Amino acid sequence: MNIKLSSRLVLIGLLGLSLLLAACDGDDSSSDGNNDSSSNGSDPVVSSTSEEHPQRPEGLQTAEVERVIDGDTIELAGNRRVRLIGINTPEEGEYLYEAASAFTREMLQGKEVGLEPGAELIDQFDRELFYVWIDDNLANYEIVRAGYANAYSVPPNVQYEVYFERAAVLSLAEGRGIWRKGQENLSIDLVVANPPGPDEEDMNGEFVRIANTGTDRIDMNGFTLRDDGANVYTFTDFSLEPGQTVTVYSGCGNVNQARHYWCADQPVWNNSGDTAYLNDAHGLYVDQYKIGGR
Repeated sequence: MNIKLSSRLVLIGLLGLSLLLAACDGDDSSSDGNNDSSSNGSDPVVSSTSEEHPQRPEGLQTAEVERVIDGDTIELAGNRRVRLIGINTPEEGEYLYEAASAFTREMLQGKEVGLEPGAELIDQFDRELFYVWIDDNLANYEIVRAGYANAYSVPPNVQYEVYFERAAVLSLAEGRGIWRKGQENLSIDLVVANPPGPDEEDMNGEFVRIANTGTDRIDMNGFTLRDDGANVYTFTDFSLEPGQTVTVYSGCGNVNQARHYWCADQPVWNNSGDTAYLNDAHGLYVDQYKIGGR
């Protein structure tokens, strides 16, 4: 099997750098992301002046945002529905969905924005794909930096990917929004995303293993495992004993204490770059594991 190696050491190094950058940030007036409300009456742009920001290009087309649909989708005049490139905010019913939507609404609704198209212009839902600029700030970046989205760049739209990844690392280090820490004693210790041969022919060759590294039994009922996109597996009626592991396979099978099955319609994990996220029943962040990468 072609087992993808974890990038935990890289993440740890980036977190160390993030903490140093955060220590240099003298502005602590923005929201810490630990509350479900998105605004405390301050400017929703939260990034520090000590960070390296994307620079707004010249000559962008402009438009007014008539409505914010959710954290990463807006509507312009003429029923133009726009998906912000490179980010993924919580879906309806998920932790901080309302807060993420409110943050984007406060930042963009009723405002004139600059629209920078991606290399791919339309997604599978017929939404236009743009990097959205509010004054000199890239809204896509600000939403990640506030802790309301994970970075989710899909080729060929990867222009600002490094900025979004950096923003996510900084937000994780600070425990903002979706990165607010939950259960400490669970870890994703292995992901196999690319079994030999076509993934569709060996769905159970694709799996994620989760370990209980603590000394107590952990009730995982309602815990979720998800990817960078919209694929989510939810644990039901399950507890993990100390020192034990549970493996979640992408295909179908008979569930037992050590083996769970996603029974997905297609392979879950993107071989060229993805992230497995584990969250507790309240939506709080538990752990992540980077897969591949460009």
